[in-house]
Amino acid sequence: MEFSGDFTYFLLIFARMSGCVFFNQIFGRGNLPLILKVSLSLFLAMTVYAILPPQGSFLINSVLVYSLIVLKEIFIGFIIGYIFNMFFSTLIISGEIIGMQTGMSMASIYDPTSNISTGITGSFLNIILMLVFFTANGHITLLKIFITSCKLIEIGNFSIPSNLFYKMVELFQQILILALKLSMPIIAVEIILESGIGILMKAIPQIQVFSVNVQLKIIIGLSMLFILVPTFATFIENLITLMFEAAQNSLAALIT
Repeated sequence: MEFSGDFTYFLLIFARMSGCVFFNQIFGRGNLPLILKVSLSLFLAMTVYAILPPQGSFLINSVLVYSLIVLKEIFIGFIIGYIFNMFFSTLIISGEIIGMQTGMSMASIYDPTSNISTGITGSFLNIILMLVFFTANGHITLLKIFITSCKLIEIGNFSIPSNLFYKMVELFQQILILALKLSMPIIAVEIILESGIGILMKAIPQIQVFSVNVQLKIIIGLSMLFILVPTFATFIENLITLMFEAAQNSLAALIT
Protein backbone atom coordinates (compact mmCIF):
# COMPACT_ATOMS: atom_id res chain seq x y z
CA MET A 1 0.00 0.00 0.00
CA GLU A 2 1.33 3.39 -0.99
CA PHE A 3 0.90 6.66 0.89
CA SER A 4 1.31 9.78 -1.18
CA GLY A 5 -0.20 13.17 -1.79
CA ASP A 6 -0.91 16.25 0.24
CA PHE A 7 -3.25 14.55 2.71
CA THR A 8 -0.54 12.07 3.75
CA TYR A 9 1.82 14.98 4.32
CA PHE A 10 -0.87 16.86 6.27
CA LEU A 11 -1.46 13.89 8.58
CA LEU A 12 2.22 13.89 9.53
CA ILE A 13 2.01 17.58 10.42
CA PHE A 14 -1.15 16.88 12.42
CA ALA A 15 0.63 14.06 14.28
CA ARG A 16 3.47 16.37 15.29
CA MET A 17 1.14 19.17 16.38
CA SER A 18 -0.97 16.68 18.35
CA GLY A 19 2.14 15.53 20.19
CA CYS A 20 3.08 19.13 20.95
CA VAL A 21 -0.40 19.95 22.29
CA PHE A 22 -1.31 16.76 24.15
CA PHE A 23 2.05 16.31 25.91
CA ASN A 24 2.24 19.95 26.95
CA GLN A 25 1.26 21.14 30.43
CA ILE A 26 -0.34 24.36 29.15
CA PHE A 27 -2.55 23.10 26.31
CA GLY A 28 -2.68 19.44 27.34
CA ARG A 29 -4.14 19.98 30.80
CA GLY A 30 -6.39 17.21 32.02
CA ASN A 31 -9.28 19.59 32.72
CA LEU A 32 -9.40 20.93 29.14
CA PRO A 33 -11.96 19.35 26.78
CA LEU A 34 -10.59 16.86 24.27
CA ILE A 35 -12.33 18.64 21.41
CA LEU A 36 -10.41 21.82 22.27
CA LYS A 37 -7.06 20.03 22.11
CA VAL A 38 -7.91 18.33 18.83
CA SER A 39 -9.16 21.60 17.35
CA LEU A 40 -5.98 23.41 18.37
CA SER A 41 -3.85 20.63 16.87
CA LEU A 42 -5.85 20.80 13.65
CA PHE A 43 -5.56 24.60 13.49
CA LEU A 44 -1.79 24.46 13.99
CA ALA A 45 -1.47 21.72 11.38
CA MET A 46 -3.41 23.80 8.85
CA THR A 47 -1.22 26.81 9.64
CA VAL A 48 1.99 24.83 9.17
CA TYR A 49 0.66 23.27 5.97
CA ALA A 50 -0.06 26.74 4.57
CA ILE A 51 3.43 27.96 5.52
CA LEU A 52 5.34 24.82 4.53
CA PRO A 53 3.58 23.01 1.68
CA PRO A 54 5.08 19.71 0.50
CA GLN A 55 8.14 20.10 -1.68
CA GLY A 56 8.02 17.76 -4.64
CA SER A 57 6.49 14.28 -4.54
CA PHE A 58 5.78 12.64 -1.18
CA LEU A 59 5.62 8.84 -1.43
CA ILE A 60 5.76 6.07 1.22
CA ASN A 61 5.45 2.46 0.10
CA SER A 62 4.61 0.66 3.36
CA VAL A 63 2.02 0.92 6.12
CA LEU A 64 4.66 0.00 8.69
CA VAL A 65 7.06 2.68 7.49
CA TYR A 66 4.32 5.29 7.49
CA SER A 67 3.25 4.27 11.01
CA LEU A 68 6.83 4.60 12.25
CA ILE A 69 7.10 8.06 10.70
CA VAL A 70 3.86 9.09 12.42
CA LEU A 71 5.22 7.85 15.76
CA LYS A 72 8.42 9.81 15.18
CA GLU A 73 6.42 12.98 14.54
CA ILE A 74 4.46 12.43 17.75
CA PHE A 75 7.77 11.79 19.54
CA ILE A 76 9.05 15.22 18.47
CA GLY A 77 5.98 16.77 20.10
CA PHE A 78 6.59 14.64 23.18
CA ILE A 79 10.19 15.92 23.45
CA ILE A 80 9.03 19.54 23.25
CA GLY A 81 6.30 18.91 25.82
CA TYR A 82 8.72 17.03 28.07
CA ILE A 83 11.07 20.02 28.17
CA PHE A 84 8.31 22.41 29.18
CA ASN A 85 6.86 19.98 31.71
CA MET A 86 10.27 19.56 33.31
CA PHE A 87 10.65 23.30 33.80
CA PHE A 88 7.10 23.59 35.14
CA SER A 89 7.85 20.80 37.61
CA THR A 90 10.60 23.00 39.09
CA LEU A 91 7.93 24.86 41.03
CA ILE A 92 6.30 21.65 42.24
CA ILE A 93 9.61 20.18 43.43
CA SER A 94 10.58 23.42 45.12
CA GLY A 95 7.14 23.65 46.72
CA GLU A 96 7.48 20.14 48.15
CA ILE A 97 10.87 21.03 49.63
CA ILE A 98 9.47 24.22 51.16
CA GLY A 99 6.43 22.33 52.45
CA MET A 100 8.60 19.80 54.27
CA GLN A 101 10.69 22.56 55.83
CA THR A 102 7.72 24.64 56.98
CA GLY A 103 5.53 21.78 58.20
CA MET A 104 2.91 22.21 55.46
CA SER A 105 3.75 19.10 53.45
CA MET A 106 0.66 17.24 54.70
CA ALA A 107 -1.69 19.89 53.29
CA SER A 108 -2.35 19.08 49.64
CA ILE A 109 -4.57 20.25 46.79
CA TYR A 110 -5.75 18.30 43.75
CA ASP A 111 -3.89 19.44 40.64
CA PRO A 112 -6.02 19.00 37.48
CA THR A 113 -2.92 19.41 35.31
CA SER A 114 -1.22 16.23 36.47
CA ASN A 115 -4.24 14.53 38.11
CA ILE A 116 -2.36 14.15 41.39
CA SER A 117 -2.40 15.90 44.77
CA THR A 118 0.34 18.48 45.29
CA GLY A 119 1.34 20.54 48.31
CA ILE A 120 -0.20 23.95 48.84
CA THR A 121 3.19 25.65 48.51
CA GLY A 122 3.78 23.99 45.15
CA SER A 123 0.30 25.03 44.01
CA PHE A 124 0.96 28.58 45.21
CA LEU A 125 4.19 28.78 43.21
CA ASN A 126 2.47 27.19 40.22
CA ILE A 127 -0.17 29.93 40.27
CA ILE A 128 2.57 32.57 40.18
CA LEU A 129 4.16 30.69 37.27
CA MET A 130 0.92 30.69 35.28
CA LEU A 131 0.31 34.38 35.93
CA VAL A 132 3.83 35.34 34.84
CA PHE A 133 3.72 32.94 31.87
CA PHE A 134 0.53 34.34 30.36
CA THR A 135 1.42 37.94 31.24
CA ALA A 136 4.67 37.56 29.30
CA ASN A 137 2.74 36.07 26.31
CA GLY A 138 4.46 32.77 26.90
CA HIS A 139 1.57 30.90 25.29
CA ILE A 140 2.14 32.80 22.03
CA THR A 141 5.85 32.00 22.12
CA LEU A 142 4.98 28.37 22.80
CA LEU A 143 2.80 28.17 19.69
CA LYS A 144 5.58 29.78 17.65
CA ILE A 145 7.99 27.09 18.86
CA PHE A 146 5.53 24.40 17.73
CA ILE A 147 5.47 25.92 14.25
CA THR A 148 9.22 26.57 14.21
CA SER A 149 9.87 22.88 14.87
CA CYS A 150 8.43 22.11 11.44
CA LYS A 151 10.80 24.60 9.83
CA LEU A 152 13.87 23.24 11.59
CA ILE A 153 13.04 19.52 11.43
CA GLU A 154 11.68 18.43 8.07
CA ILE A 155 8.32 16.67 8.16
CA GLY A 156 8.75 12.92 7.73
CA ASN A 157 12.53 13.06 7.88
CA PHE A 158 13.62 12.65 11.49
CA SER A 159 15.93 10.21 13.24
CA ILE A 160 16.58 10.08 16.98
CA PRO A 161 20.06 11.42 17.85
CA SER A 162 22.27 9.08 19.85
CA ASN A 163 22.85 11.63 22.63
CA LEU A 164 19.19 12.60 23.07
CA PHE A 165 18.57 10.73 26.32
CA TYR A 166 21.85 11.96 27.77
CA LYS A 167 20.67 15.52 27.08
CA MET A 168 17.39 14.76 28.85
CA VAL A 169 19.28 13.56 31.94
CA GLU A 170 21.34 16.76 31.91
CA LEU A 171 18.11 18.75 31.73
CA PHE A 172 16.73 16.88 34.74
CA GLN A 173 19.89 17.73 36.71
CA GLN A 174 19.43 21.40 35.80
CA ILE A 175 15.81 21.28 36.98
CA LEU A 176 16.80 19.88 40.39
CA ILE A 177 19.41 22.61 40.82
CA LEU A 178 16.88 25.33 39.92
CA ALA A 179 14.33 23.88 42.35
CA LEU A 180 16.89 23.88 45.15
CA LYS A 181 17.88 27.48 44.37
CA LEU A 182 14.26 28.61 44.52
CA SER A 183 13.63 26.96 47.88
CA MET A 184 16.98 27.95 49.43
CA PRO A 185 15.78 31.23 51.10
CA ILE A 186 13.01 29.38 52.97
CA ILE A 187 15.40 26.57 53.90
CA ALA A 188 17.90 29.10 55.28
CA VAL A 189 15.24 30.83 57.39
CA GLU A 190 13.98 27.51 58.77
CA ILE A 191 17.53 26.41 59.65
CA ILE A 192 18.05 29.67 61.54
CA LEU A 193 14.70 29.16 63.30
CA GLU A 194 15.55 25.59 64.32
CA SER A 195 18.95 26.71 65.58
CA GLY A 196 17.33 29.47 67.62
CA ILE A 197 14.83 27.06 69.13
CA GLY A 198 17.62 24.64 70.01
CA ILE A 199 19.62 27.39 71.73
CA LEU A 200 16.51 28.55 73.58
CA MET A 201 15.82 25.03 74.85
CA LYS A 202 19.36 24.73 76.18
CA ALA A 203 19.31 28.17 77.77
CA ILE A 204 15.86 27.90 79.38
CA PRO A 205 14.86 24.22 79.77
CA GLN A 206 11.62 25.17 81.53
CA ILE A 207 10.11 26.60 78.32
CA GLN A 208 7.95 24.10 76.41
CA VAL A 209 9.28 24.95 72.98
CA PHE A 210 7.78 21.91 71.26
CA SER A 211 4.27 23.21 71.90
CA VAL A 212 4.86 26.24 69.68
CA ASN A 213 7.56 24.92 67.34
CA VAL A 214 5.25 23.66 64.59
CA GLN A 215 2.99 26.72 64.71
CA LEU A 216 6.00 29.03 64.62
CA LYS A 217 7.46 27.22 61.60
CA ILE A 218 4.19 27.52 59.69
CA ILE A 219 3.71 31.21 60.54
CA ILE A 220 7.26 32.14 59.59
CA GLY A 221 7.12 29.96 56.47
CA LEU A 222 3.90 31.59 55.25
CA SER A 223 5.25 35.05 56.05
CA MET A 224 8.40 34.36 54.04
CA LEU A 225 6.35 33.04 51.12
CA PHE A 226 4.37 36.27 50.87
CA ILE A 227 7.43 38.46 51.44
CA LEU A 228 9.36 36.66 48.69
CA VAL A 229 6.59 36.81 46.06
CA PRO A 230 8.42 39.54 44.03
CA THR A 231 11.62 37.50 44.23
CA PHE A 232 9.77 34.36 43.14
CA ALA A 233 8.23 36.27 40.20
CA THR A 234 11.67 37.45 39.04
CA PHE A 235 13.05 33.92 39.38
CA ILE A 236 10.12 32.54 37.38
CA GLU A 237 10.68 35.11 34.61
CA ASN A 238 14.25 33.89 34.29
CA LEU A 239 13.00 30.30 34.45
CA ILE A 240 10.64 30.92 31.52
CA THR A 241 13.49 32.44 29.51
CA LEU A 242 15.65 29.38 30.23
CA MET A 243 12.74 27.13 29.27
CA PHE A 244 12.33 28.67 25.82
CA GLU A 245 16.09 28.64 25.26
CA ALA A 246 16.23 24.96 26.21
CA ALA A 247 13.38 24.19 23.81
CA GLN A 248 15.11 25.98 20.93
CA ASN A 249 18.45 24.31 21.71
CA SER A 250 16.76 20.92 21.83
CA LEU A 251 15.14 21.50 18.44
CA ALA A 252 18.53 22.43 17.03
CA ALA A 253 20.00 19.24 18.54
CA LEU A 254 17.27 17.14 16.88
CA ILE A 255 18.29 18.30 13.40
CA THR A 256 19.99 15.41 11.63
